[in-house]
Amino acid sequence: MRIAPRLKNGDKRIPGYSGLPLALRVEIARLAKEENCSKSWIIEQIILEWAGIKIKYKEPKHIK
Repeated sequence: MRIAPRLKNGDKRIPGYSGLPLALRVEIARLAKEENCSKSWIIEQIILEWAGIKIKYKEPKHIK
């Protein structure tokens, strides 16, 4: 599974998944499974694309 990288400025992500409507949570889970990544990563990418924000990430460290 791909792990979302830390933000370059050191900020951490805040969980915010549980308050979403069921149909949206199901679709996010489907996309996460299809892309082999976390649900929070999918949510983050959707928001960033919608807002037109470009983020620089640290290089990912490989997890053993």
